[in-house]
Amino acid sequence: MHNGNFQKLSTTLTKLAIRETKFKFLSLLVTFKRELNLFTYKAKKMPKAKAKVKSKPISKTRGQKSYEIGVKLENRVAQWLKSQFGYKCKKRDLARGKISKRPYEVDIHAIKEELFGVFKTHLWVECKAYTVKRTHVTKLVESARDVKDAFNDNIEKWSPSMLMLVSNKGFDIDALGIANKYKIYCVNAGKTFDFVSKRKREHLEDKEESNY
Repeated sequence: MHNGNFQKLSTTLTKLAIRETKFKFLSLLVTFKRELNLFTYKAKKMPKAKAKVKSKPISKTRGQKSYEIGVKLENRVAQWLKSQFGYKCKKRDLARGKISKRPYEVDIHAIKEELFGVFKTHLWVECKAYTVKRTHVTKLVESARDVKDAFNDNIEKWSPSMLMLVSNKGFDIDALGIANKYKIYCVNAGKTFDFVSKRKREHLEDKEESNY
């Protein structure tokens, strides 16, 4: 073989070898990219681990706090009426009205029995953990009137002869004015129980009725 032919053959083989190497490299590169894309896709699909967050203690809502304060006030008032005046107390008692389809919820239904239960005095007590406004007084009067009408028509078994509002935040001046009109007992529940309307402790002891 001549020298010139040998060189041509050698050059051709070298080019073929380079071409084949490039082809293999490109094939490997394509395969690598395909595998990389597949791995990225799977990684995106996998659920991410959530970082642990320290749970904070659940704070009570304003409504829950108000409810608890109201319950404590009712318990305190019921104990006061029992120990100081000898009343038996039913908390959250229901009373049917003549007009209202749903019964009224009475915070405290206080009952004073005499002559072995032959005579009974019924006291309707509403407890408010906020300042009493005139609307609260008129609502109590209207509710009591409806229950009284139901009692007169033999729909309800009892009706209140006395009405009382107890607040641990005091009374609006207009509320006291309307309460005095209907001779409703208004009591401020601070460190002690203070009668703040014209109806005083001695009137309650004598069971003097409200005029509604």
